[in-house]
Amino acid sequence: KQWYQRRVAITAGEDEVSESIDDNELSSEDGSDESVEEEDEEGSNQMDTEQTPNDDDVDLSEADENELAEEDRVLGVAMQGLINIRKVKDVEKKEKALKKAKSEQFKVKMLDLVEITFEEIGISNVSVKIVPRLLGIISSSSMASGLIQSKIMLIFKLISRINAEAVTVNLKDHINSSINQIRNVVLKATNRETRALACNFLCKVSKVHASKQESPKVKRRKSTTPQRNVSIEIFLPLINNFIQEKNTKLNKQIFFQIIERLPNVRCDFLKELTSLLQTAISPYHKLQCLLLMERIYSFADVTLANQQQEVIHAISSFLAVLKDLESPCPHHIRKAMQLLQKVILVGQKYDTTSLGNTKQLAASLKDIQLMDVAVKYSDIGHLGRKLLTTLDERKESK
Repeated sequence: KQWYQRRVAITAGEDEVSESIDDNELSSEDGSDESVEEEDEEGSNQMDTEQTPNDDDVDLSEADENELAEEDRVLGVAMQGLINIRKVKDVEKKEKALKKAKSEQFKVKMLDLVEITFEEIGISNVSVKIVPRLLGIISSSSMASGLIQSKIMLIFKLISRINAEAVTVNLKDHINSSINQIRNVVLKATNRETRALACNFLCKVSKVHASKQESPKVKRRKSTTPQRNVSIEIFLPLINNFIQEKNTKLNKQIFFQIIERLPNVRCDFLKELTSLLQTAISPYHKLQCLLLMERIYSFADVTLANQQQEVIHAISSFLAVLKDLESPCPHHIRKAMQLLQKVILVGQKYDTTSLGNTKQLAASLKDIQLMDVAVKYSDIGHLGRKLLTTLDERKESK
């Protein structure tokens, strides 16, 4: 670059000298011979001084050529270094991919052994310890690739098809270990699919455990007072988390599935939900209690008739709170009345005539009939009148 700048400067000097000579020739046509000679002498002296090569310029040009050669050599070394670095990175990338592939193949082989374990021994005290680890892998996006995830899903499908005779796990021994870990997955997992897998597993082992605990005598009698079993200890923390925790990850569909698949937990669920309906502060949580209780009463079990008075009292208290509000939510009133209607129908089905003290309930229904919400929403008014008629008929029957 320096050599180029110097060459440009020298060339510019030559151009200036030539321009000055041309100017002198033009001026010599009008000027005297003496001035022309003087200018010629000055111009020649200037040209001699400008065109005379300097020793320093010659040395610098030679030095610049050497520097360019040296720079070319350094640049070549640098480029070769970059090429070598790229080759090293490519080799490291290939080694990393190969290592990942080998690790994935090893995991798949281990999952094949897990699948064989469940096929041979079913859900035992040993194999149940594997389930929390499988759920942990599938819930972690960094650990579960497509192949591993599909393999784990196949294992859970196999578990869902295992016969009841092959389920030999003792839930009481694992309630504080493996079962608790699986329940924590249901509570804390951000992946909805993982929660569903964990919940399905708990439902399966709980249902098998409950069926094995029932003796033939109990089945023939159809007792109205079911025994509390270990399934309640598994699922009641889920109910409490769903109703009481503000940022819960659970939804009511999980409990609809539990209520449908496990008849032995409905009575205990109803007792817990009745208590939560009276103690819950948020109207939203009270509404969730009503929805779950309505789902339980949709099966119309005989075991539910024994709790009729407690449930009616809880609904009556909830309606009393709603009628005192300035602008009560019509959806809450509607759901409370629908649940009350189902409770009364179940009681009539099993000849449970005692509804307890219904004075507060009747007063609340009458007050709601006079509110604007009953006028605006005709279904609420019609349902309220129907419930009042039913209560009057039950009093007369007494």
